[in-house]
Amino acid sequence: MVKVVIKVKLQKQTQLQHIIQFIKEIPIVKDCRYKDDELFDAHIIVDMQSGEVMNIGLIMLSNGYPSIVKNTYEKYHSLLNDKYLFIYASYISDITYHYCKDNSISFMDGAGNCLLNFGSVYIDIKGNKNNHVSKRGLKSIYERSSVVSSKILRVLFEDINRPWKMKELSEYVGCSIGQVSKVKNFLAQNDQMKQTDEGMILTKPKEVLEEWAKVYGKNTDIIECYSMDNIVDIETKLINMKDKIGVDYYLTGYSGGVRYQPVVRYYKVHVYVSSLDLEKVISYLNCEKTSFGSNITLIVPYDESVLMNWQYIDNSQVVSPVQMYLDGININGRCEVLAEAILEKEILNGFST
Repeated sequence: MVKVVIKVKLQKQTQLQHIIQFIKEIPIVKDCRYKDDELFDAHIIVDMQSGEVMNIGLIMLSNGYPSIVKNTYEKYHSLLNDKYLFIYASYISDITYHYCKDNSISFMDGAGNCLLNFGSVYIDIKGNKNNHVSKRGLKSIYERSSVVSSKILRVLFEDINRPWKMKELSEYVGCSIGQVSKVKNFLAQNDQMKQTDEGMILTKPKEVLEEWAKVYGKNTDIIECYSMDNIVDIETKLINMKDKIGVDYYLTGYSGGVRYQPVVRYYKVHVYVSSLDLEKVISYLNCEKTSFGSNITLIVPYDESVLMNWQYIDNSQVVSPVQMYLDGININGRCEVLAEAILEKEILNGFST
């Protein structure tokens, strides 16, 4: 225990010295030093070349999750007096970065990324690779391999104003409470979920979906095809496909999106079909595989969760608004506009904070 305490103290001392040295190297800074403080981890004093003196209250955190940084700010904001708040953490997420920027909080992480905002100093450094935390640890609930987490998220988005008890949600999804807890903790740490007397509920659904879409990325298991038929005829064939050859389909991309929000014109069909039915579908649609100039994209769902909550709209089977957003935002062109319209009008409509 003594060795651990000593190691932690030495580590904090090294980090503090690094911060002091970094500030000293700012051209408009004359000198920088620190002293002990009962309230903060250190009181940093910055002497400017102009003669001004900046006082900074430094807080060193084990991690920079948004919820922790937010709680820290709320705790110390009224106690700052003439000091600026400076937070150091080994890792600072994009969400935390924007929170700090919006609230004029200075920070630095273990990779040298920082936002210094005090007096006449403003330095914004981003992009340094941070090895203090793995991408998997941060993004695991959004990755395609996290099938159970995906199902939990999709259920939460069925009604974003509904609170859920952990046991209730685990039974509904058919998973363990531990798996629900993993998703809950991740979202809570990022200040995107709160616990109420009625249960846990999303607080920033738009932010969650945007982060999910970044990690989700583009579909990779796709077959690009070209048909001589026009879009209307292709979609009509798909509508009749189940009756004709017994094969299911689920529209996404432009074809699916316009059935929710007809805000763009389009010239390409995106549709999910089973890997076992690919050749049947290609034959039925009378199309050919191509490496360029395609007007049909056949997509193989990577997991059954992709087709959760699909809807029947205008005689067509269409993926859920959530899946439509995840797909649409990752398709170049006007499909991003379509995805944003679906997000606002189909998913967030009526959301109350």
